[in-house]
Amino acid sequence: MASNNAGSAIATNNAGGNPPACSDTVPGDVPNFVVTVKPEGMLLEWAIVPGANSIHIRYGLTNGEWIYGALNIPNTGNYLVQGLVPNHAYWYEIAGVNKCAVGAWSKAVDPIYTGK
Repeated sequence: MASNNAGSAIATNNAGGNPPACSDTVPGDVPNFVVTVKPEGMLLEWAIVPGANSIHIRYGLTNGEWIYGALNIPNTGNYLVQGLVPNHAYWYEIAGVNKCAVGAWSKAVDPIYTGK
């Protein structure tokens, strides 16, 4: 499982102490986010997030307590989370990311129980 840095903001800084200007808009909302149990793990799927180069994923055993995460996942519409504890519920959220900002986090998917 990946460590949880999923709630961290993207920070850049130049030698002058001021962040560089960025013209990218904040990524759009995450469309059609679903999670499906597969024999090899949890398959997260979404429609491509407008304005996002990548995706941040956060998940945990309780809604709102995001103790695991994966950062900078390609915005390809799916990601397989592996190494989960069998017969446990997990909540998931994802957000689009570009070089300037992290977009709004999706609504947490209702708890999904891992297989046996």
